[in-house]
Order: sequence, then C-alpha cells, then structure tokens
Amino acid sequence: MLDITPAIHCKNEAYWIHYVIRDLAKVFGKIVMIDTGSTDGTPDIAMQTAEDYGATVLLTIEDMGDDAQAIGNCPNRLRKMVNTEWMLLVDGDEIWQEDQLRVMLDTKVAHGIQVGMINNRNLCINGDEGQLGEREGFSADRVFGSSVRWDLRTDYPFQSHGLEEKARIGAIHHFDFSQVYCWHTRHLDRSPKDDETYFRNHKKGYFPYDGPIKELPTDWAGELGPWPNPYLGAG
Repeated sequence: MLDITPAIHCKNEAYWIHYVIRDLAKVFGKIVMIDTGSTDGTPDIAMQTAEDYGATVLLTIEDMGDDAQAIGNCPNRLRKMVNTEWMLLVDGDEIWQEDQLRVMLDTKVAHGIQVGMINNRNLCINGDEGQLGEREGFSADRVFGSSVRWDLRTDYPFQSHGLEEKARIGAIHHFDFSQVYCWHTRHLDRSPKDDETYFRNHKKGYFPYDGPIKELPTDWAGELGPWPNPYLGAG
C-alpha cells in the first residue's frame, strides 16, 4: 500500500471544499493545507469536515493576494510539510471518492517511479435546466514521490510546472493510474467570493471542454454537506 499524504493549496472554495475534504478524511488520517487568503470561510469548513470524519488538517493560512510567485511555490511548501514517501496534490475544487482513493493506494508502483498521473472528469452544466453533467478531462500529475520539486512559476495558473510534459516525453519516470479519477469543478462557481480570487474567472474560460456531456452517476456527490451550494443545495 502506498504511503500518501493529501496536500491542498486553495483560496475561496466554500462551495466544494467539504466534498473535497470529506473522502480524503475517510481514507487518510492527516491532510496538509495552505490557504492563500480565503474570505468565504473555506478554512473553517475544511477543518470542521475533517473533524467530522476523524481526520486532522495541518493548516497554514497566508494571504498571498495576487502574488503569482508565492502561489506558484505552494506545491514546494506543501512537499516540505509532508513526511510520507508520496504526496497527493489536490486542488480545492477536485472531488474524490473513497473507492477511487483506495484503488490508488492499492496500486503497485515500480521502483524509480516519481510521478503518478490521474484522470480528471470535468463537471459542467448540462442543458438549460442547470443540471450537472461530466465531460472527459485529461490526465494530470497529482501523485509525487519525495524527490519531486517544482520550478517556481511566475504567471500562475497559466504556466504548467512542466512535470506533465516531462512525464510524457520520458524525462521523468511516471505511472498512469488509469483507473483512478476525480471530478473537477473548474468550469463552475467555487465560492460566492470568486471575484476576490486571483484569475478565478479567467480560469473558467481558459480550460477547454473535452468530449461530449455525459450524465453523472446518481451517487457522485454522496451525502450532501451542511453548507449551501448553488448546484447541490444545502444538506
């Protein structure tokens, strides 16, 4: 079984952070997190959700404003906060399910592998009635060995840190967790304070849709959380 700690850096994720944290908390006893200046209660929701499911969050709060270099360096800072062999880098709008996380944990990874690629399924609005659907996304680097470090990005979030491309061309050894996926809400509102988050609204239109819209499984979100969400309502 892989020895993994989930790590998150985020800002203003009040609509989704409960669903992000919930299943991570079911599987892992500890989560590390950097909040870069939320004004919508994201840290409180994260801490309460983890506590409700028996996990702890090692939380750092630092208002980074629009400092692209500081935000881009968060993965390196998170890696230093993690003391396990592997780190699962989780965006504040990526929703995992317990069964997917356990498949990942039980995957055998050969010696020398440094990066694990995970599949994204993009949540989007399906039709005029506002129902949620999913589109096929793309494979993204999310699981990192202890030797991985990131180049400092100066135009976050539009410049990749380069690991995805290095994996594709064979410059680093990687493993594709082909049966493991998460749902990504990048095209949806993530907070009532979206306008206060660096490049948030630009990102919604920057990433393309991939493939036709498919109907979501009925249990994709699990039990609804207690916090209001314009797409799911309140639990």
